[in-house]
Amino acid sequence: MTAIKNLMYVLIIGVFSVSCDKNAELLSSDLIEHSVLHQEPSFDIQRKIDYLCSMYGFKESSVQLRDSVLMVEGDIAFDLNGFWEKYADRYEDQVQLRSHYARRGLVAPQYRTILLSVPPAGDRYALPTSWLTALIYAAEAWNGLNGPIRFTFYRGDPYTFTVNVMYVFGSDPETLAWADYPGGGKPGSYVSINSNGFDESTRPLNSRTAILIHELGHVIGFSHTDEVPNNGYSYLLDTGDKNLEDPTSVMWHHALSNPQPPYFSVYDIEAYRYLYGF
Repeated sequence: MTAIKNLMYVLIIGVFSVSCDKNAELLSSDLIEHSVLHQEPSFDIQRKIDYLCSMYGFKESSVQLRDSVLMVEGDIAFDLNGFWEKYADRYEDQVQLRSHYARRGLVAPQYRTILLSVPPAGDRYALPTSWLTALIYAAEAWNGLNGPIRFTFYRGDPYTFTVNVMYVFGSDPETLAWADYPGGGKPGSYVSINSNGFDESTRPLNSRTAILIHELGHVIGFSHTDEVPNNGYSYLLDTGDKNLEDPTSVMWHHALSNPQPPYFSVYDIEAYRYLYGF
């Protein structure tokens, strides 16, 4: 607990800054604050939607155009800028295709030590203290599984990729948070927490932590476990039941269905081991 408090103090005084490092991937304002565009997609955008549906197994009805991103299933973001370079040059093409959670979104070994970078105190996108605490617990939860991916907050660590975590205003109050999806072997580059989606006076810490565990899951290639055909359990466990569901999964579409520690279901852990081979 003392370590948590010390880390919180360091974060709050703003030692860390967004995109100060050469490894950081900068975010444009339209990626941070966006609204739904009520328009027919252009031919080029439709090609990208078709690609996501055919290669990742997403349903076209779940893909929404929001400024310069394609938002899938409410909170999985694919950047339109550099789309083909990022998502068609896939590290995962070099490994066996897997029919489960993350079917095409794995992080390559050279990018598996991930710095979680937050804006300094006073910045317009700075996280409230309650969310900083939740982010620390979420990172510790993933690290506690002892897998090959490690999240850190310390720039002194030998990290290999930066993920920016910001508190932003989103136009859809039903979207609690969203995250960039991996591409080219690199993790997703950001997590956005929607300040328009929360009643800060009633949101408990366990709920915030579960939400951020869920979004960090997207950053490393996990998709929703209750979205068929992206349901991972039937394939992973070879049950033969293609509609098998696990509402205790932290990657369930609505992470708040499991707001209590230890957050991960036994199948979440088994899927992580299967995906990343540990």
